[in-house]
Amino acid sequence: MEESYRIAIEEFFKISLADLEFSILYLGKYSTILRTLGRVILIDPSDVINVHLLEEYNKVDYVFYSCRLSDSYNREVALEIYRTFKPIFSLIRQLIRIFFYIFRRISSKYASWLLQYSRSQD
Repeated sequence: MEESYRIAIEEFFKISLADLEFSILYLGKYSTILRTLGRVILIDPSDVINVHLLEEYNKVDYVFYSCRLSDSYNREVALEIYRTFKPIFSLIRQLIRIFFYIFRRISSKYASWLLQYSRSQD
C-alpha cells in the first residue's frame, strides 16, 4: 500500500499548475492534499499519510482539521508533520475564509450559508 501512496504523491507533485489553479489528492480516511501554485495544504492528516514521503517535496504550508474530534486525524502524524514542516494549523473554518478571499465572486446567499455552517461545526 505504501508504494501506491508514494506513486500517487509523486505524480501529484509533478502536475504543473498555473496561477489560480489547484490540484487535490484524496488519500483516504479523511486525508486530502490540496496544492496551489505556491502552497501545499493538508486536510485531516490521518495515519495514511507518511510524512517521509512528503519530505522529498519539503513543503507543507497549512494543516486544516474538519473538526476538533480526534477520529478525523492521527495525533502522532500531526506532531510529525509539525516537527518536519512547521506549518500553520487551523480548523476548516479558516480554510473557508481563505476560499472566500480567493473566490470573491461566490454568491452572497451561498457564502452566508457556508459561514453559518462552518460556525455551527465548532
